Order: sequence, then C-alpha cells, then structure tokens
Amino acid sequence: MKRIKFYALACMLVLLSGCGTSQYIYNVSGKQLQVNASLEKMEEAILDAAAFKRWAVKEKYSGHIILEINVRKHYASVNVDYDKTGYSIRYLDSFNLDHKGEKIHRNYNKWVKLLEMEIDQRLVSRR
Repeated sequence: MKRIKFYALACMLVLLSGCGTSQYIYNVSGKQLQVNASLEKMEEAILDAAAFKRWAVKEKYSGHIILEINVRKHYASVNVDYDKTGYSIRYLDSFNLDHKGEKIHRNYNKWVKLLEMEIDQRLVSRR
C-alpha cells in the first residue's frame, strides 16, 4: 500500500512540475523614456540591443521593426514600434513555444524582458 501511495505522489509531482512553464504574454506597451533621442538614435539603440540579444531583423522601416529569434527549435517574432519618446514591443508570432490564447512559454517572456532591459540600457548610456 505504501508503494502505491509513493508512486501516486511521484506521478502528481511530475505532472505539477510541468504546469509552471506557461505565462501570460509579456508586451511592452507605450514605454515612455526620459531621454531626448532622435528617431535615428532610438532605432540604433533598438537594433544594437536586438543584435546583442541575438534577435534578427525581419523587416524595418521608420518607426517600426519586426524582430525574430530562433533558439534551438523555438521561434518567436515581435513588432517594435518606436518614436522619439519611447517604444512598444508586442507579440507577433511563435513556433514551438506553447502559445495558447494569451499564454506562452515563460522563455518567450524572458527573451522580451532581456531585450527591453538592453534597449533601456543603451538609451540611457547614449544621453
């Protein structure tokens, strides 16, 4: 009887350990910065940060960039809209990241947060 309880508990723990990978999609919405950057400086900071964090440019025109990232068998793309005062990063598409409705694998959120931090750091250092 103890053996059955042990296996049942072990199975429950295995099932529960896999439940924590999905999170609500993290978007950066209208982040306003206290910097006086030209449109060119803003674009340069975003592109430099993206390259540093291994995001590739899929499409680019003034005020808008589509970035994509491939990590092993995982893929994600985001829209980055920007002007002289700030920027937004919004989910666009993904593959193999368990995207369901408003939720996605936590690694996507980590990649976007790291990109956001890198952009902010570059903008502050370019004052």
